Amino acid sequence: MSALFSNAFFKDSLKRCRAFTLICAAISAVSVISSLGSFYMLLPQYMDGGIGMSPQYMTFADIGSFISVFVGILVPIMTVNAFSYLSKRNESDFYEALPISRRAKAVSGMLAVLASALFVILVSALACFIGVLPCVGKVMTFGFGISVAQFFGYILIAMLATAAAVIAVSITGTTKCAMVTAFAVLIAPRIVLSC
Repeated sequence: MSALFSNAFFKDSLKRCRAFTLICAAISAVSVISSLGSFYMLLPQYMDGGIGMSPQYMTFADIGSFISVFVGILVPIMTVNAFSYLSKRNESDFYEALPISRRAKAVSGMLAVLASALFVILVSALACFIGVLPCVGKVMTFGFGISVAQFFGYILIAMLATAAAVIAVSITGTTKCAMVTAFAVLIAPRIVLSC
């Protein structure tokens, strides 16, 4: 019986996703900080008693808007990148020669992409939670319970996007076709249900 997970292949897939993950994590942290900038500008006025408005209700989805783009668009791209060795003859021959089952390669690759996506979502969530602390109760009210539910929702959407991209990679032969097919697999049910 072959193993279901390969630690070496998981690490190799993480290396394939590392640069993309770090760039997305930095962008998500900057987008959260820039979203909170207007509240930080209002904070001194509120503390001086100059603002007579009620606090605004915000959640993680309102503040971390980049995460929606990341999960919906960039996770499939990262998945196709992690499995791009399948569309290159030399790399495909090399990886198929390794004594790792195809199932273990698929599971390890998907888990590496999900770990990278989880890292970006966690960075955004931590930046959001740390960033809102000075503003909560003064300029805004923050829905922590809803934000935790949204956090887990983003993880589930990342799992769906990863699965769709893996299906696309497995039925196509090139990276470009895999990208188009991944977005078609994600968008087609939406189009059919809305008609």
